Amino acid sequence: GGDVDYTSLDIVRTEDSLEIETVTQEFRLTSTAGESFDWMVGGFIFQEDIETDGSTFFGNDFRAYGDVLFGAFPNILSTVELLSGLPAGAILSSDNVASTAFEQDNFAYSLFATGDYHFTDKLTATLGVSYTYDEKEVVKDSYRNNDLYSAVDLVPVLGATPLAGLIPSLQGLQFRPPVIDYPNSVENGESDDDKVTWTARVTYQVNDMVNVYASAATGYKSSSWNIGGASRPFPASEAALDAAGLLVANQSFGTRFASPEEAMVYELGLKASFEQGAFNIAIFDQTIEDFQQNAFDGDSFVLTNAGERSTRGIEFDALYSPTDAWLFNLAGTFMDPKYDSYTGASGIGGAPIDLSGEEPAGIHKENVTASATYRFTVGDGITGYVRTDYIYESDVRAAWNVPEEFSREVSTWNASAGLQFTNGVNVQVWGRNINDDEYYVGVFQGVVQSGTYNAFASAPATYGVNVSYEF
Repeated sequence: GGDVDYTSLDIVRTEDSLEIETVTQEFRLTSTAGESFDWMVGGFIFQEDIETDGSTFFGNDFRAYGDVLFGAFPNILSTVELLSGLPAGAILSSDNVASTAFEQDNFAYSLFATGDYHFTDKLTATLGVSYTYDEKEVVKDSYRNNDLYSAVDLVPVLGATPLAGLIPSLQGLQFRPPVIDYPNSVENGESDDDKVTWTARVTYQVNDMVNVYASAATGYKSSSWNIGGASRPFPASEAALDAAGLLVANQSFGTRFASPEEAMVYELGLKASFEQGAFNIAIFDQTIEDFQQNAFDGDSFVLTNAGERSTRGIEFDALYSPTDAWLFNLAGTFMDPKYDSYTGASGIGGAPIDLSGEEPAGIHKENVTASATYRFTVGDGITGYVRTDYIYESDVRAAWNVPEEFSREVSTWNASAGLQFTNGVNVQVWGRNINDDEYYVGVFQGVVQSGTYNAFASAPATYGVNVSYEF
């Protein structure tokens, strides 16, 4: 909550509350060590209750802000009030408040089993299977909304007047239109999903130091409900809602929830451990059908399904310690993510676009981290270290609903040094982002500010000292 327009004006404020109660329990039964076969069976129970309450308050400067937007048409908002029969000052009034509460009851359980068959001391095959059931019951209650202007259909009111050409712009100020709550006679607010997933893996111990493996696995994520301001009926429900008399003024359509997503992953890898270090590498190929995508459109988060998203790549990590004093780490991921199919994605200004064949925003194709640590001893029992690390993330578009010049590339150095004394005192000197790397942490469309974009910038070079005492 708080100031969500990110300006010096008091345009829009929000207040939000969230309560989550979660209970989980897992049971496992494993075999005793066998000569050729080991197994494990188990179950997992999940119960979670979520309650949210969010309110949008129109600020004291909202009306004046609207007048400025239509500066070439003085008193236009007063004219619209007169023509639509609204009280004077009703449009963008600081008295306007829109509040919505959600309750979600989520119960899920999983039954799973795995078995390892040792063909030889070096060759092992693993097969696992899991059944998952997930049910959600959701209630939406828009218990307060006195934004009278957002409930006015401007087309019949202004269509025959000289203001007809401004209808689209005036509709942009209908910030909190009426909404349809649920459960209702058409939408029951429930989802009920289940799926069997599996994993298969073969490992081979080449020698005491090297292990290779190949695996294939499926994954599953149940329906995810949009318990936020962007919760709108599916277009397919329009006829039934109309027949039931539930449609409201300025009705819009979108999504109530994102359907389940299903994943298929193949992996081929090697793990090696040596006297002075270790090295792991894996090649992977992942495909997700009906990927659940969440994007901010300048008003609220929009939850949709992308048709299919795939990622192919290679990842590795290495550790090398040439002496007891020195330790070097290097890790990286190089991949080629893309949307195989994604129509109806949210573009600039909320316009639907086709992202099929495009790269997902915010996912770096190249990621590299490296560090070097030197440990030493000073005097009687005083130990210390000096460390530096580097983070690189290749350039990527921040989001598909903001201009492409908003991209993110990370190239950051950090460093630290410390001493640990025998009396329990520890002293650490550190610097983060010491090269003062500048990049966007997040970028999003401005709230009720078409064509404006807000960004969270990276923290500047920061230095500090930590002192602690152990006793």
